[in-house]
Amino acid sequence: MANSLNKVTTKSILDATIATADLADDSVTLAKMAAGTDGNIISYDASGNPVAIATGSDGQVLTSTGAGSPPAFEDVPAGGATINNATANELVTVASTTTQLDAEANLTFDGSTLAVTGDTTSKSLSLTDSGTSNTILTVATDDQSPWAFHLHNKTYHDGNSGLKIYQYNAGNVHIRNQGNSEYTNLFFEQGDGSTTRNLVKLQSDGVVELYHAGNKKFETSANGITVTGDIFCGTNGKGISFESSDNNGVGGTATRFDDYEEGEFSLSGSNSITFASAYNTGSYVKIGNIVHCQGMLQVDSDNSNSHFGFMMPFTSVSGLSDSADAALCSVGTYDWNLPLGSDSGNVYGLLSANATQLNFFQGRDSSARVDLAADSGAYMSFSITYRTS
Repeated sequence: MANSLNKVTTKSILDATIATADLADDSVTLAKMAAGTDGNIISYDASGNPVAIATGSDGQVLTSTGAGSPPAFEDVPAGGATINNATANELVTVASTTTQLDAEANLTFDGSTLAVTGDTTSKSLSLTDSGTSNTILTVATDDQSPWAFHLHNKTYHDGNSGLKIYQYNAGNVHIRNQGNSEYTNLFFEQGDGSTTRNLVKLQSDGVVELYHAGNKKFETSANGITVTGDIFCGTNGKGISFESSDNNGVGGTATRFDDYEEGEFSLSGSNSITFASAYNTGSYVKIGNIVHCQGMLQVDSDNSNSHFGFMMPFTSVSGLSDSADAALCSVGTYDWNLPLGSDSGNVYGLLSANATQLNFFQGRDSSARVDLAADSGAYMSFSITYRTS
């Protein structure tokens, strides 16, 4: 019978004589491993030998220390990426340290509205061209106004060029073409992309130009105002109206100079005299303070009065002597049934200074003037030019 081995003791095994292949999988239990320190982690060193990684403290994290060195427990770097003071709808920006995120209480977006709030003396919103770093649009506050809108000139950007719209402290809104004053003009134009027409041009030297249908119609200069064409048209026959104030334009009562005006006026008789409806209207032309009136009348009823007159459309000027401001009315040849009396003579009208009523008289050859009677059925044509205030 052959000899058989039925018992092996550890005393019979020489050191380092059991190969790895002789061990069954999962045959070494945790209890058979060498004891270590609580919290240690097994890793390998540069030679491939197992090493124990020392236990870290509460809050530390396991980080790599690079090739050839086992990992280690380390503190989280100070100022890590955190968001401070965040509330709903606030936008987040990167702080100057680039390791911290800040929620901006004055910069919010609720899904439809982007709002910049808070101290109005230091807030702005800018759009910048990423290719050229030029600012295209700025909505901001500055030292002149509570708010300002600045549309920059992208091509010739110098930090100030472009259109600036801002509100001054007094509440007025200013439109400024910001830039070199020698070459800066402000244009209001109309166009479809292919054809552009000037509407208004404000030149840097203070000249104002107005255009109509592409042509310049109005221009100011040191020599005055140049108007080309009929672009200033009033209503009801009135032309250009210029308004000013007393005291060199500061305060006072507003006055108006009507450059040209024309119209009609009713001949309202004095002393209860009435005129026939077919002949009771006069016409006038007023240029500046010079008024010219003309018309024809027929006395309908004299009511037993010895003289007559009627009202002018404007009061005559006053301030000079009565004789200087008075105006005489020439009576036309188209008159009859006038009671001229026994002496031959001429009929005339007199409009005194600071008066509205034109009165008629007869100048006789052998006596002083007398009132012209207003006999019923009498006709008269008249013409008068006088000054008004």
